Amino acid sequence: MRLGLRGLAVALGALLPLVSPPDLAAQTRGVSVKVRASEAATAPVVEEVRLYGKSHALVIGIDDYGAGWPRLGMAVEDARVVAEELRRRGFEVDVKTDLDSFELQQTLKEFFAIKGADPEARLLLWYAGHGHTLNGEGFLVPADAPPANDPLFKVRALHMRDFGGLMRLAEAKHVLSVFDSCFSGTIFQARAGAAPAAITRKTTRPVRQFITSGDAGQQVRDDGSFREYFLRALRGDEKADFNGDGYVTGEELGLFLNQRVTSLTQAAQTPKAGKLHDVRFNAGDFVFVLPDSVAGTTPPPSVTPPQPSQDAAFELAFWDSIKNSTNPADYQAYLQTYPNGRFAALARVRAGQGTQQAALTPAAAEAGTAAPDDLTAEAERIERAVLSSLGDVLASFRVALQLRSGEPARAEVEGDRVLLRFRGARLRFETGEALELGDLALAVTPRGGGTYDFSLDLPNRLRAIEPGGAPVGVFDIASGRVTGRWMAELRAVTKLNIELGAVVVTNIEVRPALTLLRLGDLKLTLSLEEGARGRWDGPLSLRMSGLRFDEDGNGRDVFQVGQFGLRGRIEGVELRGLRQFYASIDPSMGLAPEDTLLLASFLKMPDWARLSFNADLARLEFRERGQAVLAVDAGRAKADIDGRSDLARATASLDLSGLVAVDTDLPPELVPRRGSLDIGVQRFPLRALLAATLPDPALAVRGEWRPSPLAADPEKAIIQARPEIGLNELSLEADALSLSAEGEGVISPDSPLGMVGSGFVRAERVDSAIRAAERFYDRNPGLLDTLSELAGIGRPLTQAGGFPPLGYNVTVTPQDGVVVNGEPLQ
Repeated sequence: MRLGLRGLAVALGALLPLVSPPDLAAQTRGVSVKVRASEAATAPVVEEVRLYGKSHALVIGIDDYGAGWPRLGMAVEDARVVAEELRRRGFEVDVKTDLDSFELQQTLKEFFAIKGADPEARLLLWYAGHGHTLNGEGFLVPADAPPANDPLFKVRALHMRDFGGLMRLAEAKHVLSVFDSCFSGTIFQARAGAAPAAITRKTTRPVRQFITSGDAGQQVRDDGSFREYFLRALRGDEKADFNGDGYVTGEELGLFLNQRVTSLTQAAQTPKAGKLHDVRFNAGDFVFVLPDSVAGTTPPPSVTPPQPSQDAAFELAFWDSIKNSTNPADYQAYLQTYPNGRFAALARVRAGQGTQQAALTPAAAEAGTAAPDDLTAEAERIERAVLSSLGDVLASFRVALQLRSGEPARAEVEGDRVLLRFRGARLRFETGEALELGDLALAVTPRGGGTYDFSLDLPNRLRAIEPGGAPVGVFDIASGRVTGRWMAELRAVTKLNIELGAVVVTNIEVRPALTLLRLGDLKLTLSLEEGARGRWDGPLSLRMSGLRFDEDGNGRDVFQVGQFGLRGRIEGVELRGLRQFYASIDPSMGLAPEDTLLLASFLKMPDWARLSFNADLARLEFRERGQAVLAVDAGRAKADIDGRSDLARATASLDLSGLVAVDTDLPPELVPRRGSLDIGVQRFPLRALLAATLPDPALAVRGEWRPSPLAADPEKAIIQARPEIGLNELSLEADALSLSAEGEGVISPDSPLGMVGSGFVRAERVDSAIRAAERFYDRNPGLLDTLSELAGIGRPLTQAGGFPPLGYNVTVTPQDGVVVNGEPLQ
């Protein structure tokens, strides 16, 4: 089954052109149009002209504005949806999100100069984000642009005059730019709506066209409505082909969007359309071929009909291309091709041919039939499906499931569920170690729609076995249960609950046996629900108490946690992308280490998830030789990790109270009692960093493993990525000293602190700290010297009597090192 999945994944690229709608196949190879003798719709066709050889699209969405502009909520989502449709229309699509000023200009330049080098190509740009008009001039607003009243705005925002220059870099015949934003610019000449002309020779001349979703000063809706009308026009869901010739031109599209959006918003938002102010580029017209039109498309070459063994792969590829569509016509097309297909029942519901979603088990979905009342006939199918999926997951982690004496799992029907019994189960790792599980019973209950509920009661004792067969450890579990939900079509778990009672882990290699870990209670919950465009969102929670860990095996705990709780949410997970992991990390491929293959498959995913969580901690202790060296009575932490763009972002904060530390080199008055940390990574090109550490994919396919030099030196790779780090707040409070700091910097290998940047430090009660250090002078003379030096270069922040708070402006550079208030720090 693993080999079959891998073969299917490898073959999909070759299969997709064969299962795509006719217009996709034609537009991928090229687009031809039938030219009429005049612009009249009734004029006779005089010839057929090959209009485009290739079609390229650049789709940009910017939501994450962080320098003063309001954050948007749908621009990135609009970009994803538009990209999906353009791919179906035959375009080669690049998607970019949350670009800063440098990235925006560089991306546009590369698109127009490189993709536009082919004079027989057409280029389509979709931009969703803020636009602005300043003194009659239009600007595109990147993610890092400050407000328009800031002089720096003109530096970072992209002036539309500069955009016109970028468009002129292209040698492509036709270029259409669609801006889901509002602005007014002098490089375009807006045209009033008029009766659209038919396709003539004039249409084929070069053109640079534009459409905006609003005019200068208008508030553009951030609700996906403009995008939806744009897609309806391309799909033919609404009549944007005003003259009925089978094509939607750029002028027709502009007229259609103006009419629909103006009506929808009651003239609060009025899209504009036009062409570049340049006699070389204002005569032609961009052309889309409607999906149901055969006129004007290059006839597809004859192909050999698929053999029966291939048909399942074709059907799966077809279904994957439409499964998240909201257009009933897509499902009608599927039913015409596969009237008895494995997804036919669900397709009929989505096509409007049914009133209720059919109840399908995963096995029934394969057969395209409703789930039977009697599960006896389905037990064998369910057994095969579950074992296949379980094998895929375990193989991904280099683990194999073994049963006692090779006895196979047995499926039994019990009421509305199927029990899969595993006798003498053990997990054997690639290194030879094994984990004995004993007898297990997995209960599987079909819930319809290709969904399983499952539950597994864990045994009370598990044994760890070394490669030679001798037991080395024991896991005693007072109670353990795993429940969840499995989506057969996605081959993914969408709900998971793990509950463990008291757990004790014992090392039995030594005599007497040593207890390594004790856990009072644990409960983990993860629940993902499908949202917009097939993405999954859901909560994550973890509760744990009574954890004690002895890492060194000396019988003395080195780590203790009273209680720990975590609450979070995962947003935007693409389970279809996660499913690609299974094909990418197939052990039988033998191409590269597991970690690198995981990263490679991660790079293929069009979108990453966003994770946010809050955590609470009660009584944490680190111990040495049986004594606490650091204890925290209470702690709170929160984090937000956003991987929905090529530039990953993360923020984290930590607040600790009741700090207790034992350090003989510090006086008790200087031991921190409370601390907080708020730190953020504003810009980290994670995807580019991962790509830089991977070998050439072409070499990997041939089995030649040549890792990038950066793969052997991750620290160097991170340095070259130059992440930007912001220290929003750092504070430490002791009885005799209080410190707080903030700043920002960029990692640099040439700096004494590993980064360059600047910051500000505030110190209070420095005089008390000096007096405390004097009493400990014999133990730590360097502490007194350091505090005395800092007191000497500190700048008083108030004029009050006594010893005022001191301020320190800190800079770090490779040339000067650490400089505090103008003085190099020794």
